[in-house]
Amino acid sequence: MLAELKTGWLQLFELEFGYPWVLWCLALLPMVALYQLWPRRSQMGPMTFTRLGAFEHGRGWKVYLTSVPTLVRLLALSLVIVAVARPHDQSREERRVEGIDIFLILDMSGSMGAVDMTLAEVDRLLARGETPKNRFQYAVETLDEFIERRRERCNRPTDGAAARCDRIGMVVFGRDAFLEFPSTLDYGTILNLLKQRELEDIDGSGTAIGDALARATAGLRHSDAESKVVVLITDGDRRGGEISPEQAATMANHFGITTFPILVGREGTTLLPTGPKTWGLGTNYQQVEFPVNPRLLQKIATMTNGKFYHATDKVSLSKDLQDILDQFERSELEGSVNVSTTERYRPYAFGAVLLLLFEASLSFLVIRKFP
Repeated sequence: MLAELKTGWLQLFELEFGYPWVLWCLALLPMVALYQLWPRRSQMGPMTFTRLGAFEHGRGWKVYLTSVPTLVRLLALSLVIVAVARPHDQSREERRVEGIDIFLILDMSGSMGAVDMTLAEVDRLLARGETPKNRFQYAVETLDEFIERRRERCNRPTDGAAARCDRIGMVVFGRDAFLEFPSTLDYGTILNLLKQRELEDIDGSGTAIGDALARATAGLRHSDAESKVVVLITDGDRRGGEISPEQAATMANHFGITTFPILVGREGTTLLPTGPKTWGLGTNYQQVEFPVNPRLLQKIATMTNGKFYHATDKVSLSKDLQDILDQFERSELEGSVNVSTTERYRPYAFGAVLLLLFEASLSFLVIRKFP
């Protein structure tokens, strides 16, 4: 374990972190150290001694250790912060792979918060202590399973043959469109980013379908893959955006990109959470009807030699995704394949425990303070 601690500490700056923002807490430690070690006027009152013989030999050696417990405690805290940031390394193997380039486009407009159930179905779920899931949550779960299956297939032994690995990129959109991540074979990073997404992360007051398709087209236009595919997951009509869906579809077709729009959710009246009930007992739901435009999505599919799908639940959405990708020819791709992830937080946590034990031993056995 000590050897692992030494190796882990030396390789700290070569590691990747699951929660890198936690490392910003290290910047606070110098200020804490300054506060703890800065000499302050004693709050103790005067003491009376009957003789001064105890002071004839000057200060003892223990006086010079009074700051050591504080320094050791701060060093232990720094190791705890590093451990909480989840250091790890990922072994990437350069392999010959065959696949297609996929760009996923995920709608994050406000209507994706709708729950495709009746009030009676919602009440039955709440009575069982379950929370109804909205369209966005179902879409994220389906994409998570979809990407996980691709990672498992990519890491499967091939006995010298090319591994079947698809490069995946992603665009999210509401009022505006944003590149979530470019085309990559690093499925672990994709899954981490996807799980961190919340519907409220971006402005959902619009549905910029054209802008999102244009961004995905820009991400695929220089691809060397034989098959370039865009999967557009949305539940509504175009509302806002600088580029019309027709213009974006024309650009996609020009670069040989096939687009598959998937309309999620039921048409007609659905339920939208409006806030907590009185005293916080449950959630209020309002019946609303969001505009949908299947004709627009069908037009995008036709213009790009794709196909329009309508998924009313998670099962049909998962099936549609699989049907789309099974029909394309795969070509050889370049890139490193993420094979495994090794967690490296243990040596830092173990080091912090050792330092805290050392600090406790100093404080209670060597330089004890008496009131």
